[in-house]
Amino acid sequence: MCGATSFGVLYGRGERLEETPPYQGGGEMILSVDYHQSTWKDAPHRFEAGTPDISGAIGLHAAMDYLDRIGRDRIAQHGQELGAYAFEKLAALKGIRLFGPGPDHRPRVVATGTGQRTSFRVPPEAAICSRFMNAKVG
Repeated sequence: MCGATSFGVLYGRGERLEETPPYQGGGEMILSVDYHQSTWKDAPHRFEAGTPDISGAIGLHAAMDYLDRIGRDRIAQHGQELGAYAFEKLAALKGIRLFGPGPDHRPRVVATGTGQRTSFRVPPEAAICSRFMNAKVG
Protein backbone atom coordinates (compact mmCIF):
# COMPACT_ATOMS: atom_id res chain seq x y z
CA MET A 1 0.00 0.00 0.00
CA CYS A 2 2.98 2.32 -0.54
CA GLY A 3 3.63 2.52 3.19
CA ALA A 4 6.95 2.50 4.98
CA THR A 5 9.09 -0.64 4.93
CA SER A 6 8.37 -3.16 7.72
CA PHE A 7 5.11 -1.49 8.67
CA GLY A 8 1.64 -2.86 8.18
CA VAL A 9 -1.79 -3.36 9.59
CA LEU A 10 -3.14 -6.41 11.40
CA TYR A 11 -6.82 -6.94 10.76
CA GLY A 12 -8.71 -9.72 12.49
CA ARG A 13 -11.83 -10.64 14.40
CA GLY A 14 -11.74 -9.36 17.95
CA GLU A 15 -12.52 -12.74 19.53
CA ARG A 16 -9.77 -14.46 17.49
CA LEU A 17 -7.22 -11.81 18.41
CA GLU A 18 -8.12 -12.12 22.10
CA GLU A 19 -7.45 -15.88 22.06
CA THR A 20 -4.17 -15.51 20.14
CA PRO A 21 -1.04 -15.30 22.32
CA PRO A 22 1.63 -12.70 21.51
CA TYR A 23 4.51 -13.89 19.33
CA GLN A 24 7.06 -11.41 20.76
CA GLY A 25 7.42 -9.72 24.11
CA GLY A 26 8.48 -6.36 25.42
CA GLY A 27 7.72 -2.69 25.18
CA GLU A 28 4.18 -1.51 24.71
CA MET A 29 2.53 -4.94 24.84
CA ILE A 30 3.08 -5.63 28.54
CA LEU A 31 0.44 -4.67 31.09
CA SER A 32 2.50 -5.79 34.11
CA VAL A 33 5.61 -7.86 34.78
CA ASP A 34 7.41 -9.28 37.80
CA TYR A 35 9.92 -12.07 38.47
CA HIS A 36 7.30 -14.81 38.06
CA GLN A 37 4.93 -13.74 35.30
CA SER A 38 3.96 -11.20 32.69
CA THR A 39 0.49 -10.00 31.87
CA TRP A 40 -0.21 -8.84 28.33
CA LYS A 41 -2.44 -5.99 27.27
CA ASP A 42 -5.65 -6.77 25.40
CA ALA A 43 -5.54 -7.19 21.64
CA PRO A 44 -4.47 -5.53 19.46
CA HIS A 45 -1.90 -3.94 21.80
CA ARG A 46 -0.47 -7.34 22.81
CA PHE A 47 0.96 -7.70 19.29
CA GLU A 48 2.91 -4.42 19.45
CA ALA A 49 6.16 -5.51 21.08
CA GLY A 50 9.06 -3.09 21.29
CA THR A 51 9.23 0.59 20.53
CA PRO A 52 6.34 1.73 18.34
CA ASP A 53 7.28 2.55 14.75
CA ILE A 54 5.96 6.11 14.80
CA SER A 55 7.50 7.09 11.46
CA GLY A 56 6.00 3.96 9.87
CA ALA A 57 2.52 4.91 11.10
CA ILE A 58 2.94 8.44 9.73
CA GLY A 59 4.19 7.03 6.40
CA LEU A 60 1.29 4.57 6.16
CA HIS A 61 -1.20 7.36 6.86
CA ALA A 62 0.38 9.53 4.14
CA ALA A 63 0.23 6.58 1.72
CA MET A 64 -3.44 6.00 2.50
CA ASP A 65 -4.20 9.70 1.93
CA TYR A 66 -2.28 9.59 -1.36
CA LEU A 67 -4.18 6.54 -2.60
CA ASP A 68 -7.49 8.10 -1.53
CA ARG A 69 -6.69 11.28 -3.48
CA ILE A 70 -6.02 9.26 -6.64
CA GLY A 71 -9.07 7.09 -6.02
CA ARG A 72 -9.03 3.36 -5.34
CA ASP A 73 -11.38 2.72 -8.29
CA ARG A 74 -9.01 4.56 -10.65
CA ILE A 75 -6.04 2.58 -9.29
CA ALA A 76 -7.90 -0.72 -9.74
CA GLN A 77 -8.95 0.23 -13.28
CA HIS A 78 -5.39 1.19 -14.21
CA GLY A 79 -4.15 -2.11 -12.78
CA GLN A 80 -6.66 -4.03 -14.90
CA GLU A 81 -5.57 -2.10 -18.00
CA LEU A 82 -1.90 -2.85 -17.28
CA GLY A 83 -2.68 -6.53 -16.77
CA ALA A 84 -4.61 -6.74 -20.04
CA TYR A 85 -1.83 -4.92 -21.90
CA ALA A 86 0.84 -7.22 -20.44
CA PHE A 87 -1.27 -10.27 -21.31
CA GLU A 88 -1.69 -9.10 -24.90
CA LYS A 89 2.01 -8.33 -25.44
CA LEU A 90 3.29 -11.47 -23.71
CA ALA A 91 0.77 -13.71 -25.51
CA ALA A 92 2.29 -12.54 -28.80
CA LEU A 93 5.77 -13.78 -27.85
CA LYS A 94 6.87 -17.19 -29.09
CA GLY A 95 7.69 -19.70 -26.34
CA ILE A 96 5.89 -17.85 -23.52
CA ARG A 97 3.17 -19.67 -21.62
CA LEU A 98 0.74 -17.54 -19.60
CA PHE A 99 -0.77 -18.77 -16.35
CA GLY A 100 -3.93 -17.55 -14.67
CA PRO A 101 -7.15 -15.98 -15.92
CA GLY A 102 -7.66 -14.43 -19.34
CA PRO A 103 -7.14 -10.75 -20.15
CA ASP A 104 -10.59 -9.66 -18.95
CA HIS A 105 -9.90 -10.91 -15.42
CA ARG A 106 -6.13 -10.52 -15.27
CA PRO A 107 -4.66 -9.02 -12.10
CA ARG A 108 -1.72 -6.63 -12.18
CA VAL A 109 0.61 -9.61 -11.82
CA VAL A 110 1.22 -11.75 -14.89
CA ALA A 111 2.66 -15.23 -14.35
CA THR A 112 4.54 -16.69 -17.31
CA GLY A 113 6.78 -19.62 -18.10
CA THR A 114 9.08 -20.69 -20.90
CA GLY A 115 9.16 -24.42 -20.20
CA GLN A 116 12.91 -24.21 -19.61
CA ARG A 117 14.92 -24.03 -16.42
CA THR A 118 16.77 -20.84 -17.13
CA SER A 119 16.99 -17.27 -16.04
CA PHE A 120 17.34 -14.22 -18.17
CA ARG A 121 17.80 -10.53 -17.71
CA VAL A 122 15.15 -7.98 -18.64
CA PRO A 123 16.87 -4.94 -20.18
CA PRO A 124 16.31 -1.65 -18.33
CA GLU A 125 14.79 -0.04 -21.42
CA ALA A 126 11.89 -2.53 -21.18
CA ALA A 127 10.62 -0.40 -18.26
CA ILE A 128 8.97 -3.32 -16.47
CA CYS A 129 9.37 -4.82 -13.04
CA SER A 130 10.06 -8.53 -12.98
CA ARG A 131 10.79 -11.31 -10.54
CA PHE A 132 11.99 -14.68 -11.75
CA MET A 133 11.57 -18.09 -10.21
CA ASN A 134 13.69 -20.83 -11.68
CA ALA A 135 11.37 -23.82 -11.32
CA LYS A 136 9.68 -26.37 -13.55
CA VAL A 137 5.89 -26.05 -13.47
CA GLY A 138 3.48 -28.62 -14.86
